[in-house]
Amino acid sequence: YDPSEFHYYDFFGKITATGATGLKVSGAVDANGDPATRIINVEPQISKKLVRGLFVFAGCDDLTLENLSLTYGPIHGTSGLVTDLGPDWVEVDIFEGLPRFDKMPTYCANAWGMETRRLRNDINSLTFGKSPSYWRTIEGGEGRRVRIDGVRYASMLQKGDGISWWFSLRTFQLTTAACKDVHIENVRIGNVPGFGLNTFNCTNVYGNKVVFKSDTAHFPVTPRDAWKLAWNDGNVLIENSHIEGVRWDGQNTHCPWFIVTERVDDKTAKFKKEGGKISILKKGSEIGFWHQDKLVKRKIADWTYEGAIPDEKRRRIHIMRITFDEAVPDFVAKDTRSTVY
Repeated sequence: YDPSEFHYYDFFGKITATGATGLKVSGAVDANGDPATRIINVEPQISKKLVRGLFVFAGCDDLTLENLSLTYGPIHGTSGLVTDLGPDWVEVDIFEGLPRFDKMPTYCANAWGMETRRLRNDINSLTFGKSPSYWRTIEGGEGRRVRIDGVRYASMLQKGDGISWWFSLRTFQLTTAACKDVHIENVRIGNVPGFGLNTFNCTNVYGNKVVFKSDTAHFPVTPRDAWKLAWNDGNVLIENSHIEGVRWDGQNTHCPWFIVTERVDDKTAKFKKEGGKISILKKGSEIGFWHQDKLVKRKIADWTYEGAIPDEKRRRIHIMRITFDEAVPDFVAKDTRSTVY
């Protein structure tokens, strides 16, 4: 395992393992068979975009995580009831037991139906990245009332709405990268200020009884994706699982386009990948070239990473040179799109 192949940036874990074989992290179960071992990631409850994750496993074979309940403490978000509002201000009574303090930021704020505890899907997310303003404590609500001023999203809300927001923006609670035969079973995610699980560049992934559900009165369990699956190979099977309280994607699968930048010779072409992490390719895997609705695949004989260049939006554009075991299709030219298998 070569750690230089992977760029984890903000999701380094507090507990990490690299290159292990047959590693099992196993907790206890209660009388109902639910996880009875609870691991709390203690992070200061302050305003910042990035917080540290809990677990990172990289380059491990035959990895098992089972019977675990994972959460943050104190939690990095809060929820309440909209009691009053005006053109650019909102007052909220925070639910009993949830965090409240002056200068709370408003990352990933959302409106919820109080009776259904479901998102109001008739409006967009109230905020996403940068917090437009900060909450302050005011009188009322048995000491649980807060107010925010100077926000445009006040016009999207109604009295009686539920509202949630986060103090931090991004992390990954549990990351597995470049692992083979990953088993995640009977695992519960109760609160995470970002993504729950991130499974990247792994071969053969099995998930069973994986639950994403808030373990407090907070409406959401995470403001981003529950389980992000990116650049995985082999068989991926997720079953008997439950996801609620996620604004964006409950489960998603990433595999972005490769776009031809140059046809070098009969068997070699250069490609670009826009943004994100470096793609770790495997000899013998396939690239599929698209020509309208026609797809032609070629097996990778060899490849090299030639570095990254910034585009006009200052994103990293990764450049790869790939040689195939037979000639590249005749229709392949600059800007031909291709998918990775």
